[in-house]
Amino acid sequence: MHKLTDADIAAGREVRRFNGDNERVQVVIPWDEVTTWRAACTCCWTGPELPATAAKKYRTQDCPEEIEERVFYPAWQAHVAPLTALHDLGELADELSQLESKLAEKVRLTPDRLAHRGPTSATRSA
Repeated sequence: MHKLTDADIAAGREVRRFNGDNERVQVVIPWDEVTTWRAACTCCWTGPELPATAAKKYRTQDCPEEIEERVFYPAWQAHVAPLTALHDLGELADELSQLESKLAEKVRLTPDRLAHRGPTSATRSA
C-alpha cells in the first residue's frame, strides 16, 4: 500500500479510508504489481527489503508473518528503540516525581510524630 496519487485514481485502484478521513488513505496495490516487501515508517525510515514472493499461499497477505517476524520486526524494534526509551524515561520521571512528593510528605510529617513519642529504643541510654 502507498499514498494516493492521481495515477492511482485514474487506474481505478482500491482506496482504503480510515474513519472517513480523506487525509488518511491507503491504496491497495494489485498483487501482480507487488515486487518488494519493505519495512517503512512515516518518518521516512525504511528497513530491510526482500523480493516479494509470488507463492499462492501469500496472495492475501502483504507479507508472510514468518518473514515479518524474522526480518522486519527486529529492524523495526531497533528503529523505534530511541522513541521507546524516551517514552519510558517520561514515565519513569513521572513516577520519580510522585515518589519525591510522597517522600517529602513523609519527611514533613516525621518531626511532629517523633516529638510526641519521646526517645526510641535506639536513642535510650543503657
